Amino acid sequence: MSNLTIPPDRYMEDYLDEEEIDLREYWRTIKKHRRSIVGIALLAGVFSTLISFAMDPIYSSAATVMIEANENKVAPIEEVYGFNPANREYLQTQFEILKSRKLVDAVINRLALEKHPEYDPQQSESFLKRMGLSDWLDGSSESEIELHEFIVENFTSHLSVDPVRNTQLVKVRFESKDPKLAQDVANTLAQVFIESGLEARVELTQQATKWLSSRLEQLRKKLTASESELKAYVATQPTGRFEALPEVVNHPVIQRIKGEAAEAQRKIDELSERYGPEHPKMIAARSDLNATQRNLRRELRKVTGALTADYAGTTNARQLEWSKSTDREIDLSSTFQKDSKLHTLQREMIADRQLYNLFLERIKETNLIGDIHNASARVVDPAVLPIKPIKPKKRLIVGLSIIMALFVGVMIAFLLEYLDNTLKTNVDVEEKLGLTTLGILPKLKTKVPVGEVSVPESMFIEEPRSQFAEAIRTIRTGVMLSALDDPHKIVLVTSSLPGEGKTTVSMNLAYALAHLEGKVLLIDGDMRKPSVGIKAGLPEQVAGLSDMTAGTTDAKECIHTSKHKGLDILPAGIVPPNPQELLSSKRFSELLGALSKHYNRIVIDTAPTNEVADALILSKQSSAVVYVTQADKTPYQLAQSGIRRLQQVGASIIGVVLNQLDFDKVGKWDSYGVYSGYYGGYGYGKEAHEAKLKKTA
Repeated sequence: MSNLTIPPDRYMEDYLDEEEIDLREYWRTIKKHRRSIVGIALLAGVFSTLISFAMDPIYSSAATVMIEANENKVAPIEEVYGFNPANREYLQTQFEILKSRKLVDAVINRLALEKHPEYDPQQSESFLKRMGLSDWLDGSSESEIELHEFIVENFTSHLSVDPVRNTQLVKVRFESKDPKLAQDVANTLAQVFIESGLEARVELTQQATKWLSSRLEQLRKKLTASESELKAYVATQPTGRFEALPEVVNHPVIQRIKGEAAEAQRKIDELSERYGPEHPKMIAARSDLNATQRNLRRELRKVTGALTADYAGTTNARQLEWSKSTDREIDLSSTFQKDSKLHTLQREMIADRQLYNLFLERIKETNLIGDIHNASARVVDPAVLPIKPIKPKKRLIVGLSIIMALFVGVMIAFLLEYLDNTLKTNVDVEEKLGLTTLGILPKLKTKVPVGEVSVPESMFIEEPRSQFAEAIRTIRTGVMLSALDDPHKIVLVTSSLPGEGKTTVSMNLAYALAHLEGKVLLIDGDMRKPSVGIKAGLPEQVAGLSDMTAGTTDAKECIHTSKHKGLDILPAGIVPPNPQELLSSKRFSELLGALSKHYNRIVIDTAPTNEVADALILSKQSSAVVYVTQADKTPYQLAQSGIRRLQQVGASIIGVVLNQLDFDKVGKWDSYGVYSGYYGGYGYGKEAHEAKLKKTA
């Protein structure tokens, strides 16, 4: 046994890592379809560029409005309706008001947007075609309403109200094809919003004033009635009830008159010691005393009446200074409390007075606030005329389109790769077929010099330093190493379907074996569509295998010596009516046994396994089977079916040949790029062929 050692595959470690293999597969798929992916991206870039430049520019302008919670509130109405600007919902309510239909209609009417080209169908032909408004120009009321509805809808779609976080600011933004219109709408809407707030406050004030005035009039009438009733009752009461009050006793007028009365009494006392009662001086003195007493009673009535009215009209300590004295209140109250009716009238009148004064104060505050007209919102930063459009963002559109196209292209590539069930790499062969890859034959793209004939079937001879020839040598080595102790005498070459390159492989393999070992026989066992003889340069209808098996022609006339040293060729001969009977006959087995004793190797080119059963019959009489597949064409399910059929009859399949692999397409650094790098590195690739062209020129 030979001591030949096979160097370990330098990519074996990569294959042990499944995740790395997957990444390589993904990269291989992208590289395989890179032209399509780039083409899709470029096409998307061109279209997106054209579309973005064809789009109308859109301008945006924003006005910043500050919405304040005003402290000058109309208390009665707020209390009645629960209106409180400090509520959390207040700002959100104002934001919704900014987008309300009432304000939108006001802005549309103020700016006459129905006459603007962007909204006027009579000035925009594309508008009519796009919206179907060509029949709306009859001036009917229904058409005008529908047109206005469209303007409102279009207006609101370009309007945005964006609150500034954690502030009382809000940005009123509008987008339009006309930069001036964008500015005007933003500023007008802000102004309309402020005016609307002022109008609402004025209306609220008017409602409050109206309600307060109505209520105040009722209270005034009630207060007047209470005062009148109290005064009338007090007037009927005797004044003596009030003379002992400190307020009456200490009254300056009362004290003066009392002093005058005391002086008049003293004078009478002095005169009575001198004169009798009827003396004129006594009469005059008594007359003065009586006048003084009458004056005292008259002043007492005035003071007590005024005191009663003042007490009855007292509402609080601030309105009547003298009510601050607790002792006086007690004295007066104790006096009044002697009469329950007087006390009741007093209490009712005081309550009416207090309520009246409260409403009077509120109505004054309401009128004052209504006169101020203090707005709860103001424009902090008005909208300015935009210079640059915000849409379309051409670079962004083109960039995103290209990125999306690249993504779509990659997804399509993966989808195509997923749907592609063909064998593409030696990894596919080993994983899906479970067989060793004997070799990979490159797809031929050589230029044949004028006057020369160079066909794939003779590439090993015609271009021995080519990449193709080196791949054939690899296959030859694989066949030889598969059985060192007991070499395979008969090697059968087959495939799944016609056109996969089995004849090319069998002929070049025969040339390679003959070049190394000599005495090799190439048999055309494809009785259905024989082609070995013709491709080897033999004439048509030449005697061959069928004639030799039938015994109608001598072996010397059937076996043809090739012009290449060490190789004989046995063509198919006359195509028999039933090739399977011929190939399964005893005479054929005996013939094949005799030939195997004469030749070192026999290579048989046979029909595809999935077409007919010829390959199955011949595989029983062969010591080795080489299965040929075509890269990117042979479905692995079909190859599995053919191999399974061969294995069922006991065929010894030593490996698979992957034919016509386009190394330029898959790239140098793919999972099987080792073959490309190996062949090119030793001058078996493009450089060797170009050298041959120069030499033959």
